[in-house]
Amino acid sequence: MKFSKEIKAVLIILSGVFLFLLGYNFLNGTSLFKKENRLYALYENVEGLQVGTKVTVNGLSVGKVAKIDFLPNTTKILVSFTIRNDVVFSKNSVAELYEAGLIGGKSIA
Repeated sequence: MKFSKEIKAVLIILSGVFLFLLGYNFLNGTSLFKKENRLYALYENVEGLQVGTKVTVNGLSVGKVAKIDFLPNTTKILVSFTIRNDVVFSKNSVAELYEAGLIGGKSIA
């Protein structure tokens, strides 16, 4: 089966775009193929919490902070974070902020 030069060029360009998106998501710490649960928490003060910091359960990293923003019409801060699908919480679970290291910065436990 012979392909024309135009079809070969389109296939190369499409595969390049796909590899770029896959590499960007890999470097960003997300996956196109893994399903993750998105959870939300409200805080009065996040004290240095940043997008991309770890979410841990008993010291094991199970996710990361996805977005931090103000809750509309309030002074509370809404933190959105993703966790692995295999981690299950009860409705009474609490997401606490803690010091991640000596230099500073916060994480969610």
